[in-house]
Amino acid sequence: MSIVIDDDEELIVNPEIKVTGSTIRKRFKRQNASSRRWIEFFFEQYPQNYWDAIRDLEQELETHKVNVEAKAKEYQNEKNNERKDDLKNEMEHLSSLSEKKKSDISILTDEAKKRDNQGDLQLAREFLESHPDDYHEQFLTMNINLITRYIELEQKMNESKC
Repeated sequence: MSIVIDDDEELIVNPEIKVTGSTIRKRFKRQNASSRRWIEFFFEQYPQNYWDAIRDLEQELETHKVNVEAKAKEYQNEKNNERKDDLKNEMEHLSSLSEKKKSDISILTDEAKKRDNQGDLQLAREFLESHPDDYHEQFLTMNINLITRYIELEQKMNESKC
C-alpha cells in the first residue's frame, strides 16, 4: 500500500481510493477493488480450466457443510456448558465461512459466464473478419454441414437400433 500526496494536499492511499470523503464510499471502493483483484488472480491462476476450479470450490463447500452439520450434532449432544459455548462459536464461524464461500462461488460463476460470452463474441468477430465478403455464404455452408452431420448421426443411431 502506497501513500501519495497530490497537488491539492489530499492524502491518497491507493489511486482509486482517496482518504477524503464518505467512509461508506471508501469502504465500498476498497471492497470492490480487492474483489476485482481476487477475481483477476483466480482467473490468472486457472486460465483454461476455471470451470474445473469452480467445481472444486463447490465440492469444498459441500465438505464444509458436512463439517458444519457434524458440529451442529456435536453441539446438540454436548452436556458441558463451556464446551457447548465453544462449539456454538465454532459453528457460527463455520457457518459464516460457508456463506462467504457460497458468495465467492456465485461471483466466480457469474464472471466465468461473462468470460465465456466474451469468448463467443471474439470467435464471431474473428469469423467475420476472416470472411468479410462472403460471411453469409460461409455461415450457410457451416449450417448445412451441421445439418448433414446430424442426419448422418440420426441414421447411424437408427441402424444400430435395428
